[in-house]
Amino acid sequence: MLVSVIIPVYNGEKFINKVYNSIKKQTYQNIEIIFFNDNSKDNSLKILKEIQKSDSKVEIYSSKENKGPGGAKNEGLKHAKGDYVFFIDCDDYLNNDFIASLVNKAILENYPDVILSDFTKVDEKGKILYVRNYKNLDKAIKQKITTWGKLIKRDFIINNNLELPYGPVLEDLLYSTSFILLNTKYSYIDNAGYNYVLNKNSITNTTFKKFKEDSLKMATNYLLNLKNRNDFLEPEKLTYYAYKYICWHLLKSGNNVKTEAMRNEYQMAFNFLKKEFPNYKKFKYLDLKNERFIVKIVLWNILLLHKIHLDWLFFKIYSNIDLGKLWPNL
Repeated sequence: MLVSVIIPVYNGEKFINKVYNSIKKQTYQNIEIIFFNDNSKDNSLKILKEIQKSDSKVEIYSSKENKGPGGAKNEGLKHAKGDYVFFIDCDDYLNNDFIASLVNKAILENYPDVILSDFTKVDEKGKILYVRNYKNLDKAIKQKITTWGKLIKRDFIINNNLELPYGPVLEDLLYSTSFILLNTKYSYIDNAGYNYVLNKNSITNTTFKKFKEDSLKMATNYLLNLKNRNDFLEPEKLTYYAYKYICWHLLKSGNNVKTEAMRNEYQMAFNFLKKEFPNYKKFKYLDLKNERFIVKIVLWNILLLHKIHLDWLFFKIYSNIDLGKLWPNL
């Protein structure tokens, strides 16, 4: 079966050769390699063209406007022909047998829609910072929110009209929510052969460290589109994921942004919840099973503070001091 490996690139000149070499060294070779250059301002496109000269498997597509991490993956997906697709960020890399292990799992489990895995977080020198092991399928489904490191059946994406949000939004949580709410067949493999690189200059560590104009609007529009679907098995669960996204957005992007910026974003965010998901205040919608412990604590306590009208005080304090580690990246 053909696997389409899709790599969005934005100012990735330092990392492109490493990620490409890790894909070329895969023991599983029935792969097409699709790079999508998302209006990079450095030498990324030049490096990609050099790689393409020596490898007919490499396809390059570009945009004259920045489409954001989710949009770049969507654009790459439009050109994919594989039975399964696999997203990898351009600053990450794979162990040699990683894709083979996912493919073997897909065959063994009769071709599920999504195969999940563990991952290893490393610094730019390759030093292991930690290994994230989800331990079982239920935890992996709930906690593995990233788009990267998953083998996803291309027909499942197409048949269910699944699309990542465009623009500077935290696309992983939104996209994984749509999968969770569908009748998705998952499988999980205990393999941490995806190496997630702590890149201090990545979009995650720059763009999402402050509130970007229209990012909340793009995210809420995406949630509204999900709300308007009629094919979810348990549509009421979307209330929890909408609430979780709002908290994620305020905590991920609102660290040390100061009071006024937080006030504006906080009001827009909770006004959206009150209007579109009015049941978010009810604890019975707080679907915390199989979440990470720190996520459970944070979501529970914010809702508790919200019910007694003290959550704004928390967010005000949060916006004026460095508490970024309170809400984990992954």
